[in-house]
Amino acid sequence: MSTLMIGAMIIAGTIGIFLLFIAVSNKSAKERNKALLNRFHQSGAEHGLSFSSQEVLNNSIIGLDGVHRKLLVLDFSNGYNISCIDLADVKDCTVKKEYENVDFGNSKKPDIELQIRFTGIEFSFKKRTGTFFLPFYDNRNHSVYERKEIETKAKEWQLMLSQLLLKDAVVRA
Repeated sequence: MSTLMIGAMIIAGTIGIFLLFIAVSNKSAKERNKALLNRFHQSGAEHGLSFSSQEVLNNSIIGLDGVHRKLLVLDFSNGYNISCIDLADVKDCTVKKEYENVDFGNSKKPDIELQIRFTGIEFSFKKRTGTFFLPFYDNRNHSVYERKEIETKAKEWQLMLSQLLLKDAVVRA
């Protein structure tokens, strides 16, 4: 065999191993997402919910039951936490951005810049103090290039939820 043929076989073998690794990784990610969605829908069924809209985020899945006016959140960043938010109890929901200072300078010349840390929807409630924050963008888990698209999703969800809150206010008046 020639050296050229051996080199081609080595390159083909390396590429094949790399593609196999990607295929296995994609398969395990799909299985994980399928299991999470099954768990999410099972939790929805336990709460008597049927989702008209749902979204898979980086560390959570959210679903809206427009008929019952409830939002179900499955947060799987630290275990599996289920939150069911009754929109009748929500006073307001707004898109909120949290910032942090980041030092891009060096020891001789600091260059501090304000950077978005989180973007999400914050819920305030009618009869209880405190808020509930639903993160959409987290700069530790997302690329800065994804920020605009994810912020747009957050604004769309905030608009949809605000319209349901507005309908409740009109019905009560």
